[in-house]
Amino acid sequence: MVEVLEYLYIGDKIDAYREDTLNTLNIKYIVNCAYEVENKFEKKKNKPFKYFSIKANESGRFKLINYFKSSGLFIDKARKQKEGVLVHCAYGRNRSATIIIAYLMQYNKMNLQEAHSFLEEKRPEIMIQECNVQQLIKFEKQLQGQTCCQIF
Repeated sequence: MVEVLEYLYIGDKIDAYREDTLNTLNIKYIVNCAYEVENKFEKKKNKPFKYFSIKANESGRFKLINYFKSSGLFIDKARKQKEGVLVHCAYGRNRSATIIIAYLMQYNKMNLQEAHSFLEEKRPEIMIQECNVQQLIKFEKQLQGQTCCQIF
């Protein structure tokens, strides 16, 4: 698990299952970007975490763009509550990275190049699929009226 911002973390399915680590980092919100990874603590009696589930697969046809704004609202709610949020997928390289880049573009006013570089500096192993890059380019055009460039 890697800290992206003071309250925002990116990780994989193993990170999402480490309750002690999540609690230590004050993570109370979890964005699960993987259809194949269950929300391990969702059925727990005391509901220690709030989940936002995106049942995304790696097929290249899934429209993550449909979740950019709603996941951004969920992440920003955690920030306003002064609680941490983990964004994860199976390996923490593609789907979760795409959601975090979209968040950085929307809430931190970064362009696509800046958001990608910022995240890659924190987590060098990110590998965003071309289909998700195209969705990020489209989202940047929606936010800013233009795109900075083709970055990959």
